[in-house]
Amino acid sequence: MDSNTDIDGPALETLFLQEARALNDYYDLGYTFYYWRTRSQAEVDFVLYGEKGLHAFEIKRKTNLTSKDFKGLKTFGDDYPMAKLYLFYGGQETYHENNIQVIPFSTGLTHLLTII
Repeated sequence: MDSNTDIDGPALETLFLQEARALNDYYDLGYTFYYWRTRSQAEVDFVLYGEKGLHAFEIKRKTNLTSKDFKGLKTFGDDYPMAKLYLFYGGQETYHENNIQVIPFSTGLTHLLTII
């Protein structure tokens, strides 16, 4: 049986995906959704690409982030410097980590339409 911790991460990712797709479809934003991973296993949970730009999102359940949590977004940003990078997490503070906007999950989800 999976623990709540094992379930929470994928549940938040699914919630994000459902909200992003709903906004994309309802407002006809024109984004295509991707998952991105390199051969060295750096990954980004969601990449939205369309006429309005390129946005990369990493979703983390945890409240305290480490440098490892930024690896995928940093690598993606190095490859695609025009991309806007976001990390939604379980903490309470909004801040920048280099060129990555770190946002509490609930705040990010509430303001997702203004972000994308």
